[in-house]
Amino acid sequence: MNSTILVVDDDPLNMEMISIILKQKAYNFLYASNGQEGIDIAKTKLPDAIIMDWEMPGINGLDAVKILKQESSTKDIPVIIATGKMTSPDDLAKALDAGAIDYVRKPIVATELNARLNSALELSKSYNLIKEQNRSVKYSLHYAREIQRAMLPPKAELNDHFSDNFVVDKPKELLSGDLYWVTHNKEDSKVFVFLCDPGPSITGALLSTMTNVLLHRILDEKGFVHPEIVLQELNKLLLAEFSDEDVRDREGIKISACLFDLSTNEMEFAGAKASVLVFQNGNMTELKGDRKFAGGYQKEEERSYEMHKIGLNKGDTVYLFSNGFGNQLGGHEDKKYKSKRVKELIGAVHQKPLSEQKNHIEEEFDNWVDAGNEIQHDDVTVIGIKV
Repeated sequence: MNSTILVVDDDPLNMEMISIILKQKAYNFLYASNGQEGIDIAKTKLPDAIIMDWEMPGINGLDAVKILKQESSTKDIPVIIATGKMTSPDDLAKALDAGAIDYVRKPIVATELNARLNSALELSKSYNLIKEQNRSVKYSLHYAREIQRAMLPPKAELNDHFSDNFVVDKPKELLSGDLYWVTHNKEDSKVFVFLCDPGPSITGALLSTMTNVLLHRILDEKGFVHPEIVLQELNKLLLAEFSDEDVRDREGIKISACLFDLSTNEMEFAGAKASVLVFQNGNMTELKGDRKFAGGYQKEEERSYEMHKIGLNKGDTVYLFSNGFGNQLGGHEDKKYKSKRVKELIGAVHQKPLSEQKNHIEEEFDNWVDAGNEIQHDDVTVIGIKV
């Protein structure tokens, strides 16, 4: 397909000269006699490149370039400035600062114009290729996010068993590494709540999706066994999934596993590099998981995890959280928030209604990021469950 060139010049002789020089290239030409007309044609026709005269009545070439660079539809169209008088180094620097990618001096030399236009068109092709690739990647990521979201338990799954709850879900990017899963056993009133934290972005999303599948397999085959048994089985399956030892050794999963027995009002917990908080009558108990990943490098022959058991009363609150909030840089000193401060934050709000707790935690995180003029560095998940 032939490239389309927009020539913007108030002198018909210059337009004709440019057309003659370029006629052997079989370009499609568009013409505009002033800056405003050139802007309007560029917006509607989206040429592959623009040759823009600098000195024109009304909107001059430099101002026209600035306007085009502010428009999302035209900002990537390469513009070559043509000038007869503005030829000093300072003038040419102004043209480049305005957004032009190159310039030609008048009277125009054929070899110079052809060389600069060829470069401009190659740049245009690169821009278009990158934009198309970006569109494709974004579509794929959005679709993958929809699939990942479909794997999350519906809100009703939590509500069916815990009428008062909240989930803070702030992924760093479209795909989240953090993944929580809720499932129940109707026969004996048991509910499992898992929070998986393998790290952010696409790698984390793949690992959490794999973990979700393996957890389903474990519960299907073993039933609602104690949470430490689930983690031991998960560790074995994760190690078996990786044929590449280097990948296997570095891809460990942090995970919290809480098994609620609604008939006895007890909770069992096991964690791999994770802990949960339980608030009872204003007092906080931290159930600490083992300092071992599920999966990842393993020097011991068998990896085991410790199970913690705690009795619960009506009104007690249990919190699961990933390490994204604690690892977030921010604040006026641009430091990590740290897990200790996350626990203090939860302790400070735990007596408020859970909907208010959720809002307060989200606001605190956003304020922390903004104060440090930072970007979000990791996925952030906090789950609050009132018994």
